Amino acid sequence: MKRDGRSLEHKTLAELRRMAIQRVVEDGAKPSEIASEYGFCRNYLYPWLQKFRDGGWEALAERIAEGPTPKLTERQRQQVKRWILGKDPRQYGF
Repeated sequence: MKRDGRSLEHKTLAELRRMAIQRVVEDGAKPSEIASEYGFCRNYLYPWLQKFRDGGWEALAERIAEGPTPKLTERQRQQVKRWILGKDPRQYGF
C-alpha cells in the first residue's frame, strides 16, 4: 500500500522520521530496508540522516513553516485594501 505523506498530520510525519532514523542509527538497519518497510522512497532517508548528524533529534522535530516575509508594510497593505474595497472595479478599467 502506498502512502501519501500529504494526507498525514505533521506530528505523524515527525514520528515516522524519528522512528526511521532511530532504526538506521541505533539498530544499524539499511536505509533501503527501512524505506521498503515504511513505504517511502529510500532517497528520503538521506536528507533526514544528514539533518540528524548536523543537529541531532531536534533537527527532525516538527516545525511550522513561517512563509516568506511580506513585501509591503502594514501601511501599504491598508492602502491597497482601501483601493480595492472603496471603488468599483470598472473605475480601474476591469
